[in-house]
Amino acid sequence: MVEVEERRATGFSQVLHPLRLLDWTADGRYLAIGSERTGKGALHLLPIRDGKSAGAPVFIRYGDFEDGVMTAAGGLVYSSVKPGGMWAVHLASLDPNGRLGGWERLDLHLGNMANPWPEWSSDSNQIVYIAGSGDAGQTGGEVVHLHNLSTGEDREIYHAFGHTHCTWAVQKPKLFCDENGTAKTDVISIAVDSGEIERLGTLTGPPLAMIRPSRDDRGLYLIRMFEQGREETLRWEIATQRETIVLPPSTPTGFVSPDERWQLELDGQKLTIRGSSGGDWKPLVSRSKNFITGHINFTVDGNWLLYHDVDAAGRHGLFRVATAGGQPERLSDFPTDRAQGTLEVSPDGRKIMVSGLEPDTSSYELWSLENFVPPAPRP
Repeated sequence: MVEVEERRATGFSQVLHPLRLLDWTADGRYLAIGSERTGKGALHLLPIRDGKSAGAPVFIRYGDFEDGVMTAAGGLVYSSVKPGGMWAVHLASLDPNGRLGGWERLDLHLGNMANPWPEWSSDSNQIVYIAGSGDAGQTGGEVVHLHNLSTGEDREIYHAFGHTHCTWAVQKPKLFCDENGTAKTDVISIAVDSGEIERLGTLTGPPLAMIRPSRDDRGLYLIRMFEQGREETLRWEIATQRETIVLPPSTPTGFVSPDERWQLELDGQKLTIRGSSGGDWKPLVSRSKNFITGHINFTVDGNWLLYHDVDAAGRHGLFRVATAGGQPERLSDFPTDRAQGTLEVSPDGRKIMVSGLEPDTSSYELWSLENFVPPAPRP
């Protein structure tokens, strides 16, 4: 049995924050709503009178509220992700000939409903990743972790209020991170050694996701995410805070290579590239029918594009194709058969890291919440 008294009045805009739970309380006075509209998974109660909203939503608690249902006795039974989450990060070594060793699953402090977005340090010895702080559905939110691959040391470096992505600076020992709020995204830097935080600026509009810094660390490449799945790629200058659209929202999803030589478009199954200075798009490869994945990236030198695909025998594998053109080559099996996730090549070109969604029936726990509906006013 859980006593909950904390409340917060807030509006309810659901743009880009889909509902996870929607049900009436037993007395019919409230709609119980589980969503991430505040930047964290949370449960609110929206008062309803005569079929209309009758006030601001009442904050109940943070947590991951999945597939919940109200009981006749006034309680809520819901699913919540277990500590460890629904995601995994895998690592493999790449030899000078492009051959891959076996995949190893990293032991990270995940509790994630969402991608941990692992990224390499400039010396290829550490990674930054995003962990859910809502173990057993208690608190919600996201935490930035640093993981040393040589020592196994793993430490928290920043607690974010909203959704966040981080990437390593190229020239200095620091991180660049975005922190998404309502109709704005704050951009910060975090010193790796001291944890000192510097607020770099704020970009307004739909949520943004960090891709990578420019090679001189003066600019940041980000993706702005609109409704209906549209995205645009932009470069944001840190000193002047000027935005330049690199790939407009009218084009398919795309991004810029680490060496800034190439722009990539993901148009369904087709992958096309062109030089960063512009020009015509060149078809590079067409992936298997009905298999569209986020596991795709350039090698650091920009000479190859690596991607997850399915071969003629139906086996999931890691493939590569030269950016100069040519036939694709299968390098190895792939550590997951799920399309969701990311693929990152280490700056020294010797390792590949893959994040992948790995949900199963053991990913959730069943919880019961009681005594959380405010009492009805006395007549």
